[in-house]
Amino acid sequence: MHFVLAFTIALIVCDLYLIVWCVKIMKNNNITKCKYNNKEFEGEEVVRSKILKWHVHQSLEVTEHNSNIFIPVIESSEYKGLAFKSNKSKSVFLIAYLSLSTCIHSVLYFYFPSNRLIDMTIASSVVTIYYVIEYIASMRNLSLLRDKYEFIQRVYLEKKGAYFYCLVMLFFGALQYLATLYYDSFQEVIVHFGGVYDLIDQGQYWRLLSASMFHSSVAHWMTNTALLMMFAPCFRVLSSNNGVSIFIIGAIVGAVMAYLSNSIILSGADGYVGASGGVYSLMGYFTVALFLQNRNIPSVWIYTGINFTMLNILLSIILLPIVSSFAHLSGFFTGAFLAVIFKNRDNLRFQQNNTTTNNSGVISTVK
Repeated sequence: MHFVLAFTIALIVCDLYLIVWCVKIMKNNNITKCKYNNKEFEGEEVVRSKILKWHVHQSLEVTEHNSNIFIPVIESSEYKGLAFKSNKSKSVFLIAYLSLSTCIHSVLYFYFPSNRLIDMTIASSVVTIYYVIEYIASMRNLSLLRDKYEFIQRVYLEKKGAYFYCLVMLFFGALQYLATLYYDSFQEVIVHFGGVYDLIDQGQYWRLLSASMFHSSVAHWMTNTALLMMFAPCFRVLSSNNGVSIFIIGAIVGAVMAYLSNSIILSGADGYVGASGGVYSLMGYFTVALFLQNRNIPSVWIYTGINFTMLNILLSIILLPIVSSFAHLSGFFTGAFLAVIFKNRDNLRFQQNNTTTNNSGVISTVK
């Protein structure tokens, strides 16, 4: 009798525990959650506030009601409309802000003429045009924004390439700094290691490689570092190559062309320094690879990639006017030529990456 009573009480306790457990599961399933910049939040109001803050360049995943599975907000049937409207309004505000900035710089230049102000005016105009093109290319409808989001997420998956080139450029910067301390002046460093044309004429051809390790100013070094960190992940999205060989070949070709152009047209320069040839080779490779992969990728990838490339080329010309155009152009066309050579291998690698990316949870819009 006591055994039956104890068994009955145990069953009742187990039933109550199961009921409480089921209620908790149902309650949790009804709570909307989101992952915003790798941090998890929950609650309908909190999720909506994060969506209003979200921009397409950021990572945001949400759960829908009665589900604990996180999906990209741009794929959510409940929130994709809100996400699209929020991004569209941000883009309009940014374009208006940049247009106002351009006007202010123009007015200031009218009253206080200076080369710095005219550079800022042109730079503001270029950036404004960039965002207008981006708005037209990816903000006309939800599908285009979805394609752009996928491209950005794939670039983020390749961010290790940016870290590698950052370390390379930090090494170059540290090397130049230590060499300047040892030789007491930057001019002495260039004489010993730079691409001095007269010394190259005497047979010191190794300078065509060492010249890429040094830069004419901090601004020159920072510009090349920023361009490398931006384009290395973009390059890896479409390429089967890790980019190191492309960078080295482009740097050497750029230095050679700068040297030859000076010999032919007598530009007046005494030498050449900078990794711009290597940087532009990655840019040229990426640009041509976009067109070569046009059957495998959404059209907005091409518009965004070309627009981004042109923005950086124009800004580098505006902000660093004293550059070797021959080195830049030869580096760019070297990368473009190598993209054609490696076309078939890139196609295979891209298809493999597409399968891996889909399995990792990133949305796929590949044709």
